[in-house]
Amino acid sequence: MKTVSDDLFRLIKSLNKSEKGYFKKFAAKNATGGKQNYIFLFDAIDAMNEYDEELLKKKLKDPSLLKQLPVYKVYLFNLILKTLNLYGAYDNSESQLNELLANIRILTSKHHYREARKVIKKAKEMAYKFDKHKFMMELLSAERHILMLSPVKNITEKRLALYEEQQDLLDRMKEFYDVSLLCDRMTILVDNEADFRSNEKSAQVEEIMTSSILNPGQKLTGYYAQMNYYHTHLIYSGSKGDNIEILKNLKQQIAYDEANRHFIEENPQNYVYALINLLLYSHYAKDNHEIERTLVKLEAVKKKMKGKIARENEIQIMFHASNVEMIIFEKTCDLVSGRAKAKQIEEDFRTYGNEVPFHVKALMLLNLACFNIIDENYPAAIKYLNTILNTQELSIRTDVNKIARILQLVIHYEMKNFDLLEYLQVAAKKFLGAKLSKFEQVLMKFFGSIIKHPAEKHPAIFDELTFALKRAQDSNGILNYFDFLSWAKAHAEGKKLIEVLKENLKEIKMTQN
Repeated sequence: MKTVSDDLFRLIKSLNKSEKGYFKKFAAKNATGGKQNYIFLFDAIDAMNEYDEELLKKKLKDPSLLKQLPVYKVYLFNLILKTLNLYGAYDNSESQLNELLANIRILTSKHHYREARKVIKKAKEMAYKFDKHKFMMELLSAERHILMLSPVKNITEKRLALYEEQQDLLDRMKEFYDVSLLCDRMTILVDNEADFRSNEKSAQVEEIMTSSILNPGQKLTGYYAQMNYYHTHLIYSGSKGDNIEILKNLKQQIAYDEANRHFIEENPQNYVYALINLLLYSHYAKDNHEIERTLVKLEAVKKKMKGKIARENEIQIMFHASNVEMIIFEKTCDLVSGRAKAKQIEEDFRTYGNEVPFHVKALMLLNLACFNIIDENYPAAIKYLNTILNTQELSIRTDVNKIARILQLVIHYEMKNFDLLEYLQVAAKKFLGAKLSKFEQVLMKFFGSIIKHPAEKHPAIFDELTFALKRAQDSNGILNYFDFLSWAKAHAEGKKLIEVLKENLKEIKMTQN
């Protein structure tokens, strides 16, 4: 059960360096009574990696502070929120609109209607510019209120015009809620449940895409409605493994963002995610020109991003970018850069701990495991897989868990743990159930039989596996995570996996030339 202590700990750990500094200055000037106690309590909690009440009490030696600790914690929590409301980094459109609304209320209460109308006009321009429906509603309501309090010439025409504006806003809001529902349904089916390939779930995915609001080339009224439109198409194309459509969709989204640059300046998160994904899929497409252009854009926006978005979003973006880098290093067989990146990711895990979202962490651990298999660092690979399989919170990604169980078999074969392999194959088969692709069926049958044969016969069995995998349909897309085909080929030919992967790269380059 969450407590004030848990909430206070998470709030303090979510602050960046400049926010913490601002809080201490604010608390020193404005906290009522025991100012130093609040700062001391703040520092004591901030120094913890995990909240520990008993350890905190040992650090807080002041009897008066200990006696009233629950009260101090509640006050500190509220004081931090008050500080953040005043902090300059949060001077975005919403904070400005809240201030303008407060001014409108004051002016209206003092019967300064002419001045209030001027503020309403300014606020409406900002609300429409930044697609803020809630503020638009409040501002139209305030405008109507003043109109009825202070009748003007042509009041009926003005009231009808206001009514039309209210109707337009309702249409705009309906558009947003309609497309955001479709986007959320698609996300739940594909990203969260990750089991969308059953006939029932697949039919639901296709049914979502039949909505007219998702027609190709659709131009929606609001920015956030358009973002949900792009995101829905992106997830759908990803579920189909259609990299061409993914690239097309990402470029459209980025162009739309760049045409509405004020949204990037206020909250660059959507834009950064799109750039990171474009970097990855441009790499898949071997489009070096697009890779260079995207890297330049990413570096430029990173400098402007600091302090502009919430810490949790910064963490997600950081790990998403790291994930893409690991995939690129793996696909290009750049083991040196991959090792350095893996080391940095380990440091980041230690630094940010439980702040890393579980679905992001699960995918990151899987990619680290795949890289270490290629690098023949099997103890590291099994450590990452065990973390996925033995941590309940990481089970949120069922697709990751399925692949982790198959990769377990790969690693234990490499480590020659054949007794354990037999047990793991049975357990994996039971976990995977009946919904296996032809590709997965071939792999599970292979692991069930390989342990029954002497080592000298293994190359021939791997050769048969290579042939069978080439013919099998990978409808669940597990080759996107690990190249099982090249792994089988390597053993069939008595080579290292990295050698076969490098040979594949050379063949691709020769084909392109």
